[in-house]
Amino acid sequence: MELIDEKGRLFGRVNVVDALVVLVVLAVVAAGVALVTGGGSGPAGPSGDGDGPDSEIRYATVAFGAQPSWFASAIQAGDNVTLAGSTASVNVTDVYLTSADDGQVGVFARISYPAGTAVGDSPIRAGRAVTVVGDGYQRKSTVRSVGDTSPMLRTATTPAVVTTTVESSTAAAIQTGDQFAVGNHTLATVESLASVPTNRSDERRLRIGLDLETLSVGGEPQFADRTLRVGTAVPLRTSGVDGFSGTVTGVGSLDPAGDATNVTMTVAWENVRPDVADAIATEMAESHRGATARVTALASNPATVVRANEAGELLVREHPRNRDVTLTVDATARQRGSELQFHGRSLSEGRTVTLEFESVTLRGTVLDFETNG
Repeated sequence: MELIDEKGRLFGRVNVVDALVVLVVLAVVAAGVALVTGGGSGPAGPSGDGDGPDSEIRYATVAFGAQPSWFASAIQAGDNVTLAGSTASVNVTDVYLTSADDGQVGVFARISYPAGTAVGDSPIRAGRAVTVVGDGYQRKSTVRSVGDTSPMLRTATTPAVVTTTVESSTAAAIQTGDQFAVGNHTLATVESLASVPTNRSDERRLRIGLDLETLSVGGEPQFADRTLRVGTAVPLRTSGVDGFSGTVTGVGSLDPAGDATNVTMTVAWENVRPDVADAIATEMAESHRGATARVTALASNPATVVRANEAGELLVREHPRNRDVTLTVDATARQRGSELQFHGRSLSEGRTVTLEFESVTLRGTVLDFETNG
């Protein structure tokens, strides 16, 4: 039998044109079914349950700025929250707390949300303000970054050294091991401490070695919402002190800035009461935290006074009781570039230094000094 006869029929039964029409109709029907069902194993559409673009989870970092401690303790990783102006399901995946001014706490959070989420009529993007509404809190924040690939913020423990001058009572309240903590977050830990006298009896100069919980931003550590580098001023708190400010002098180590340098100083202390002068002896060593100075030699002579006689002439006379004391002191200074520092200040001839021994505190003038290798 011929495939197509002289009348144009397929196998002598079906008209070829009719057969082609049927095939076209079947193809259209099949395409429609595929469109409605999503094509079997292909990506799901907006209403599907697959892994299509509209069901992707995105991450963003939001900054709440300085907040009271109650809010810093209230917001937690795992919180289900909403963004005002959006019905999307949003989750807090990580929280970072840091120091802030005026006794408050800096709060950052990493949030997750479905791709395509809009707040109002605009997408979530860096720089825009969003209000986060959680169980018992509602706080404005600023989107710091979008497109983050991890549910966790990049944090690290960064050693740093800060210096500050505080009242003596404040200095006494700071101890090694003190922490600045909010809830279960430890923001800073005091690992080392030096407390040296200044030329005022009511204040101390502190050098504090700290382990700081930092946030990595652009590959650099941040603390208190500022890049942690030498010269940066940071607000601090400890378990014993509500608040003080320090200047960063070193990052990445707990060691003091500069190179340790042995120095010998000649220090003159004038017009000293005899009972105080008698209390000074060779081999006396400073007694405060971070002390390095030790008396290796001393000379004590009657103090001199200048008086006018009846003719108005100025005469130099020995004081009947007081003494002038000259000390030779060995100490460890710090060489920072071209500057040699002792007790956190530049060491130079004519400078007043305070040396604090167990039985006596003296304030004398540096006559000269030399380094010893």
